[in-house]
Amino acid sequence: MPLALPRWSKPGLYFAVTVAEDFPESAPARAILSLYRRWTVGATAAILAVGVLALSGPDELAAWTHVLLLPQLAVFTWIYLRVRRRVLPHAASRSEPEVRISEGPGRLPGGWPGQVRRLQPASTGAGALGDGTDDRHWKAGLVYYDPDDPTIFIEKRFGIGYTMNMARPATWWLLGTVVGLPLLVALLLGLLG
Repeated sequence: MPLALPRWSKPGLYFAVTVAEDFPESAPARAILSLYRRWTVGATAAILAVGVLALSGPDELAAWTHVLLLPQLAVFTWIYLRVRRRVLPHAASRSEPEVRISEGPGRLPGGWPGQVRRLQPASTGAGALGDGTDDRHWKAGLVYYDPDDPTIFIEKRFGIGYTMNMARPATWWLLGTVVGLPLLVALLLGLLG
């Protein structure tokens, strides 16, 4: 999956950086992608080797192989951020983004009501770069934080689905409820049982 990550982004985005539409086919972009793939394959091989060693060891050690998921996630995130730094000098500047914004009360794919924002380039001309959001509102290209944007949910820059605007208080209330409520139920069941 990490190898396919760069191809899951929207046109005009490369490692979550707004770039010219022809940049992904350029020599610097191919070199950056090659570096990303080499590092990802090397990290995957190393993590698999550790997993095989753990599985071939004592049973107590084999029981902890699922813990390898956390270092794997950390390593792939580190690789992504390091490679993304190499893309930043190639970021495209835009004066006025041409986007059609559909926002306001809406329904998410699961039917849940909420503030939803879908960004689509109004044209494929030179003014339509990336997804129409400013790169400075995307922290490390992964977390969306825009206090001036009233929407709670916004389309991800790569992959499929939505992310949340972490600058909105409603986002934190929703996350607190989704995480806190099950923890509270587990705590109460633990105390009563």
